[in-house]
Amino acid sequence: MGFQWSNECEESFQKLKTLLTSAPILTLPEEGVEFIMYFDDLDS
Repeated sequence: MGFQWSNECEESFQKLKTLLTSAPILTLPEEGVEFIMYFDDLDS
């Protein structure tokens, strides 16, 4: 049995996309609060 993209899959994907691209996910860091960034270099 192969993968089937259903209406339920599409609705869930669209909801997730909306949640990940709207506040409070995409906000600027608060000024004066410690801000730590982690990076991963896959080429090293």
